[in-house]
Amino acid sequence: MTRLTVFRWVGGVVTVATLASAFAATTGSRRFAERRYAERTAASAAAYLTLVTSTSRVGAPPLDPASFLRRVRALVALPDWSPDVEVYLGTAPLVHATDPSLPLSTIAMVAARTQPQWIEGAALAPIPGPVPGRLVGVARVRPHLPVDPFAPWLLALLGATALAGVLASAQLRRRRWGWWLAAYAVAALAFGGVAVGAANTGMRAATVQWLRETGVLIEDAGSRLPRTPTSTIARTFSALAADGHLVVDTSSDPVLERALAGTRPGSPLPIWLGGGRWLSLVPPPDEWAVAARDAIAGTAALAGVLALVAFSWGARDRARPGQTEETISAWMFLAPAGVHLTALTVAPLALLVYVALHRWDLLGGGGKFVGWENLVAITTRGDTWTALGRTALFTLHVPVATGLALALALAARRAATRLVRVLLVAPPFASVAAVGLAWRNGLTAWGWLDRPETALWMLAGIAAVLQVGYQVPAFLAGLDRIPEALWEAAALDGAGPWSRFRRVTEPLLRPLTLSILVTGVVVAVQVFTLPRVTGPHAPELAAPLLYRHGWGEGRLDLAAAFALLLTVLLVIVGVLQVRLWGRGVTDEA
Repeated sequence: MTRLTVFRWVGGVVTVATLASAFAATTGSRRFAERRYAERTAASAAAYLTLVTSTSRVGAPPLDPASFLRRVRALVALPDWSPDVEVYLGTAPLVHATDPSLPLSTIAMVAARTQPQWIEGAALAPIPGPVPGRLVGVARVRPHLPVDPFAPWLLALLGATALAGVLASAQLRRRRWGWWLAAYAVAALAFGGVAVGAANTGMRAATVQWLRETGVLIEDAGSRLPRTPTSTIARTFSALAADGHLVVDTSSDPVLERALAGTRPGSPLPIWLGGGRWLSLVPPPDEWAVAARDAIAGTAALAGVLALVAFSWGARDRARPGQTEETISAWMFLAPAGVHLTALTVAPLALLVYVALHRWDLLGGGGKFVGWENLVAITTRGDTWTALGRTALFTLHVPVATGLALALALAARRAATRLVRVLLVAPPFASVAAVGLAWRNGLTAWGWLDRPETALWMLAGIAAVLQVGYQVPAFLAGLDRIPEALWEAAALDGAGPWSRFRRVTEPLLRPLTLSILVTGVVVAVQVFTLPRVTGPHAPELAAPLLYRHGWGEGRLDLAAAFALLLTVLLVIVGVLQVRLWGRGVTDEA
């Protein structure tokens, strides 16, 4: 069997596998939406029965089974409320009296938690009694969503894409293979688009149906409290909102907002309680699992196309038979570093951008998409530019520390004793927190860290000492790489110490100096520990301000927006440093 034949078989398997994963992600999104709908509806129904029957109120009279049965029958008969629901009083079903009773083991499982549980294809929510840990009954809801309009198109495109992919795999490196690959790519794009549409439509349909049906429950329960203030009703009915939340509606036209509810992702539903009272039922934010399934459903089909292109490139390797194996080996060696870079740099940066574009509170979690609103809010705040100005002044210690470190490295190289080198290399081993506390205790008597006009410069001086300790070993290593013959040749030509430094040492150290300056500025902008330990009167720089936004104020979205602004400024400063200082720098230098 030739390598080309192996690539054709593997290409067919990859095509089928990618399409199967895309289809599984799409149907999984549908099942996820149905489960979330059932869990939220069960929680809302249980909270409604608890509220209107006062089953959990301490000191309430014993529950009347006949009255509870009438309330359950009234619940299932409410207009525009049509979930597949069953309510159990103890173990006995009330909606369909001929159904089997609920096992005691299931009731025990439901009683162990306050949230709905998914058991045997249905969501079960507890209806608590006046005694903690004991239930009056259980509300069970099975998934009940409209028919998916994308289902016929999805199945048809799945078959067409699979056929095109298998044929393209079979015709790999044959005549007109490009036409088969193009047909497969077009079909994969269409299939991916329909898959994403099906996944999003299912989740949106589930959320909208839950919103409207829960609004019916809240309107029915609210009609029993005609004189209650709206804010009190919002607090009383908060359990009916499941994992969403109820607020007083303040929109200018709630009737129009109610008509538009569901047409926009995350739009709340206004609920009328009579007498000019309106509540707003805000749906819960999208979950990361939904976005992950959408991404897999939309992009997995295209992975087969890319795989066929890669196989075609490997199959045509006839002039150098080992080139493919060498390339694969190289990518295998690079894979761990690529995974490390993706996991620790690319993925956190993508998450930072996502948080900056959404409303994200430390206690409430993620919210709706707000676009550039957080960035605008950050750039219009006075403390932002005050902190950035202080940080810019603070970073002026970097070139001073670099020049001092270079001078010390040159002096240590001339007096190259072991003691001198050890003393110059030792500072990096000291803890930043320990150094900051030592300087704070030493400068307390003069009060230089307590006065705003001197605190910033004292902080810059301490940071310069730390920077020198880190930079001297780097310059010593750079000087050791310069051949002695270059200095000796310059000395024979009559060059003095300054000329030898300017003509030999500085040009050969320029790449290292550029790296030290760029990294020094980045470290100076990100400094957090030093001002944190030097006392409460330390100036607020960029990193402490970012910490205050995120953990002091609880606004992770503002902290993310400020971090993005800081990143852009650092990139600009880095590019300017390379342009100005990096002239003439070459790899050979």
